[in-house]
Amino acid sequence: MKSQPKIFQNNLRDTNRTEKFEDNPIIRQQVVTLDRLSGDVTNSMANLRLKALQSSGRTTNIAIRGQSNWVQVGPTATTGGGTISSYYYWKGLLPFDQRKEVLVTGRVTAIIVDPFDQNSNTIYLGSALGGVWKTSDGGRNWTPTSDEADSLAIGAIAMDPQNRYILYAGTGEGNFSGDSYYGMGVIKTIDGGKTWKSCGDDQRDFFINSRFCRLVINPSVTTTLFAAVRSSQYSRSASGIFRSKDSGTNWTKLDNGIKDTTGIGATDIAINPKDPNIAYAAIYNDGIYKTTEANTNQPLWIKQNLPGFSPVRTCLAISPSYPEIVFALASDDNEDIKQLYRTSNAGETWERIDISISKNTSPWGDGNIGGQGSYNLHISVDPVSPDIVYLGSISLWKAIRNTSTNTWQFIDIGKAIHPDQHAFAVDPNNPFIIFAGNDGGIYKSIDAGETWTDTINEGLCITQFEFMSNHPNSDAVAFAGAQDNGTLQYRNNSVFCTADGGDGGYVVVDPMEPYNVIHQYIRTSLYHSKQAGKKDSWIPIYPPSDSPAYFYAPFALDQSNTNNIAFGASNKIIFDKNQGLAGWSTSKGDLDSVNLSGMTVHNPLQNNTDDWITALNYVNSNLIYVGTNRGKIFRITKSGENWNKPLSIHSSTMPSHWIWDIASYPGKESEIVVVMAGFRNDVLKGSHVWYGTISADGQTKWEDINPRNENGEIINIPVNCISIDEDPSMNIHDMYIGTDIGVFKSTNSGKNWTIFNQGLPNCAIYDMRIQYKPVKLLRLVTHGRGMWERRLDVSTLPAVDLFVRDHLMDTGRSRPSDTWSNMSPDIRAGFEDSFQDEDPDLTVQLGAALRWYMCPDIKIDVSKGENSYQMEVEDVDYVKFETKLYNRSAKRAHVNRVYVQIHNRGIQSANEKVTVKLLYADLTDSAIDVREYRDLPKDLWTTFPGHFTDNEYWKSVGEAKFLPSGPKTLSNTEPTILEWDWNIPRDVGDNLWLLVIVDSTEDPIPDSSKVFDLYELVRNEKRAAVRLINVTS
Repeated sequence: MKSQPKIFQNNLRDTNRTEKFEDNPIIRQQVVTLDRLSGDVTNSMANLRLKALQSSGRTTNIAIRGQSNWVQVGPTATTGGGTISSYYYWKGLLPFDQRKEVLVTGRVTAIIVDPFDQNSNTIYLGSALGGVWKTSDGGRNWTPTSDEADSLAIGAIAMDPQNRYILYAGTGEGNFSGDSYYGMGVIKTIDGGKTWKSCGDDQRDFFINSRFCRLVINPSVTTTLFAAVRSSQYSRSASGIFRSKDSGTNWTKLDNGIKDTTGIGATDIAINPKDPNIAYAAIYNDGIYKTTEANTNQPLWIKQNLPGFSPVRTCLAISPSYPEIVFALASDDNEDIKQLYRTSNAGETWERIDISISKNTSPWGDGNIGGQGSYNLHISVDPVSPDIVYLGSISLWKAIRNTSTNTWQFIDIGKAIHPDQHAFAVDPNNPFIIFAGNDGGIYKSIDAGETWTDTINEGLCITQFEFMSNHPNSDAVAFAGAQDNGTLQYRNNSVFCTADGGDGGYVVVDPMEPYNVIHQYIRTSLYHSKQAGKKDSWIPIYPPSDSPAYFYAPFALDQSNTNNIAFGASNKIIFDKNQGLAGWSTSKGDLDSVNLSGMTVHNPLQNNTDDWITALNYVNSNLIYVGTNRGKIFRITKSGENWNKPLSIHSSTMPSHWIWDIASYPGKESEIVVVMAGFRNDVLKGSHVWYGTISADGQTKWEDINPRNENGEIINIPVNCISIDEDPSMNIHDMYIGTDIGVFKSTNSGKNWTIFNQGLPNCAIYDMRIQYKPVKLLRLVTHGRGMWERRLDVSTLPAVDLFVRDHLMDTGRSRPSDTWSNMSPDIRAGFEDSFQDEDPDLTVQLGAALRWYMCPDIKIDVSKGENSYQMEVEDVDYVKFETKLYNRSAKRAHVNRVYVQIHNRGIQSANEKVTVKLLYADLTDSAIDVREYRDLPKDLWTTFPGHFTDNEYWKSVGEAKFLPSGPKTLSNTEPTILEWDWNIPRDVGDNLWLLVIVDSTEDPIPDSSKVFDLYELVRNEKRAAVRLINVTS
């Protein structure tokens, strides 16, 4: 959502407070782009980013086999995503129990269903900053296809109607929000998405920084393309209707008869499928034009006369079955979507369709299908009937015409999916199958919108993150705030969980007490959880809002006493001594506030000369560093209970760029590194990265340590975050910076930098943190390709990296997997998992002791009485395994379904044979706490994966299974589920060991790990895990 209150996604909390902070697309656009707009105004941001890419010497980000590379963490799906239904509830139009939640991934901007595929299993989609994705099996598996392209911001996609392997993608997202990122022209594939290449440097330079709203291809002459393009921020960018006659290499502006579109542009173009000489164009803030000579050198456009038409953004749709019927949907000056028009005679006359809905049925009021029309707007006509039209706004509507009365019925069919509709497609082989693309991803209906499925969303990693925070003691947990998809929790699986709804900004996990988590919705809307971020555990801790604050205003915990919290509101820092839980009292001792002298408190969205707080580093209880949107840096110290006057420590030689992050050098609180956004120009020639040393008298020496190319020239790119390795064994601490073109690393305090992008998609890095326990890795979040991580403590890793978990917090990296000693394990659950056992008394609670025999990747399902199994075998994928399937006690003399989840953290999928074998044995009479159990069969390893003969105690569960097998694969981005039917003998005891062993030629179990002691095997071998199960009759 962009202009409506986020209350419907925010657990319906504190209505009055949340209503003050509506998520407005214009505000977010200004906030998100101001940091980059500071600086060069003579070049587009996209052109400057392209120059930075070229200047950096980057050739490829492809991962290097055998080395430590960046690997995708996820999310490939997030559970608990918000839907329109909650907004209906909030407006009193829907009962509480009819609210829905769905899987979400990220913003989808374009959908193409391959008409040559008779089964309609081949689908392409474009994403806001995640590139082009493809599935060949109807959405079971998705593959990113354009990670190496200069721009991953996709606005439009078109497929050659005569050749399914040729597709074009217009880069630059045409949805006009602040994070609708840089466009760099048209890219093309001729091999069905295996490779993408620019259509040429000339067209790239021509369209650089433009936003593609539509690409269409002449169905008769498929080398002819048409584009509707709108410029982003600069009048120099291409804007309007364009045509290419040579497959996208060269383009001509078609503006004969159209008003000057410089800096305004076109928002849609539609071609008559039966006569491609007829075309309609929608011009931003103007109207609709038609030509009957679209393929001539310079066709004449005639403006259409639509009675009472007052459009801002307009979308068009031609009926495929009756192309003389054309529809137009438009937003107005208030962003409302109330204007729907139809012509049945190819534009000779137009009629306005009465949108017959009222405020009693629509949350948006009489005759209004939704707001924020410049952001979410599309229209599509049913391919068979011209009397069925789909309208995209915040929700998705279906309009049906009564041919007898010429009246229309409007049905909101989008209540059960995520809001903010951007893309739509109809299955070319079945008009009842439709696809919706929105801020939550892609959704599918097989009954023309009556019901929806979200499983097609699984596998896309396109979340647009803002900020993140790691768990201090475990690499199994992290939190990150996401655009329009809330604050998300990583829980040791690529399926993330929604910790809280709405937008997600800054988030902090208390490093001393990780059960305490604080996150931001927007502005001063902060929330606190004492239950490790469990959904619905959040308490509002709003700072005083008498001073305005940025959309994502910074807050930080005191690194020496994490009870102390600081919040940056405009030019004021507000402190609380109990993480905001004291209510930010104004009484002395509970609340301190520090005003930064010389800073104004006007709205910087209206006046770019104002200074607002954008970065905080709360070094200790007596020291805090502050950065502003205009490049100012302050050092504030505390004497007793009072904060001293802020000391300005920035230099006149430093540019007045937006400061996103400040890091203090480990062990030296008077040495800091500051990173800045923006682009330097002839006036602002300074660096984006500065090293400051503050002397005892407050004088600061600043050193420019910006990355440079081989010619010594500054790489001119916004820097969004910095992490400095605090390993005490280092004399010189490694530094990492996240930029709009990836990660740079320095091993000598910034004197030299190297590109550190191996395996990373070509997108913007918004935040990063180093994880130190139990292994050292660098984790980051991107704004369009999810969360990624890279090991820092090893230099070599296998390309295929298989594992199964010994317990919920085991990531397969640290061996032994536990520090178990009698009854006092050191590893405890960092989150609650109610699906680990159907019995609430046996499930894993937050803080529960974890043992080596608690493998969460093994679950049993069995029919109970008259009740059936929980779900069909073919429906159990990794998402349902983690979030829907309860582990049940096994039953003797019954068919038990045993599910096993296998993980692969490598840089590639497991292409060669992976073997998975299950064994079981009775628990001995001795207590397991002294580790008395039967050794594994003596011939287990020599006969593996076949049947061993030493089977007195251990026995096989059926035959070993292998991957890949049929539709089952083992990718490096999503776990795979295998199932065994197991009829448990009547003579077994009440407890069984259930052991899984995974082996492969690409990541084999080493001979040294092939032991017979169960305890030693499981704890020390990441490809083996055991679960102690209960058995009943």
